[in-house]
Amino acid sequence: MWRLELTSTSVVQSLSRVAEPQPALATTYYSAKAVWQPASWWMLRGEAEGGQVLGHNRSEVLADNAGSQWSLNEMQEDPAIFVALLHLAGTSPDGRLGWQLGKISPKNTFDDNRAARSKRTKFLAEPFVRNAAVPFAGKGLGGAMRWEFASDWQLGLVLSDANAAGSKAGFTTWRGEWFRAAELTWRPDALGAVRLLVWGTEKRGVHDDGWGLSADREVAPRWILFARAGSGSRHFAHSRWLAAAGLGREGPFERPKDYLGIAVAGGRAIGRDRTEWRGELFYRWQVNRVLALTPDLQFIGRPARSRLESAWAFGLRCTLFLRESGGARDREPGSSPR
Repeated sequence: MWRLELTSTSVVQSLSRVAEPQPALATTYYSAKAVWQPASWWMLRGEAEGGQVLGHNRSEVLADNAGSQWSLNEMQEDPAIFVALLHLAGTSPDGRLGWQLGKISPKNTFDDNRAARSKRTKFLAEPFVRNAAVPFAGKGLGGAMRWEFASDWQLGLVLSDANAAGSKAGFTTWRGEWFRAAELTWRPDALGAVRLLVWGTEKRGVHDDGWGLSADREVAPRWILFARAGSGSRHFAHSRWLAAAGLGREGPFERPKDYLGIAVAGGRAIGRDRTEWRGELFYRWQVNRVLALTPDLQFIGRPARSRLESAWAFGLRCTLFLRESGGARDREPGSSPR
């Protein structure tokens, strides 16, 4: 069994106020993922991804132009093409134990929130998609495991190269220092989950640790409420602390593939005596099977690295998604149940 997925996402954004001119920015992101699954209990997955800036700006990260501590566009990951992931994964025969070994992404393994997790389908701003108080390691050598030790409890563990850089192979960034995390998930029913994450990391001989908490719940048919909080490190995270909450509607206006979301977040930047606030509103319009358009509006209050009191960011995301399958299962070995 095999599966091939091709994704291309372009984002055009502009800021209402910046410290310097040229506030507009366009970026593109693309990935190709191939999965070969000869048996139900193991698979081999490889992924090539990359991106580039399609405009001129004093910074490739639009958030820097507003003085924000958080990314406005999660697509801005790396301007170069690179091989991101290549690893083995598998599950036990009963499906209760899953594992990954090779070049992995801890961000894709942990902190998985139903309402705000997918760069292809959900929020653009980092505080909603990821816990910005947790300095997740980059894509590098390591291993991850998920163990469903009871019907409504799951334990996840990850150990990966703390110095990994996205545009390089894990070997080229290896220093023998580790990012470690354990996540306990309580899923009382199919409508929601609560996740407690504890982590520790070491870079260049400096050690830090902290925690993250996230939850999501289907409070009404297709209405998803989510919240998250976290404590950041003194040296590596963007935020000393983070709190966020939001509400999403799956299939609004009788359009089952569309998605409407609104969220707010607040956090204190590392080394700054200033609390930044963020709000975001977007609508994902699934035009057809392969094309989705997402207009997006973000408000930034008291940007942490700026004297601005507020700024607005306007954006439009265009996503093309193609998938070919040779009979592979939708749920891959080692993945977390949704």
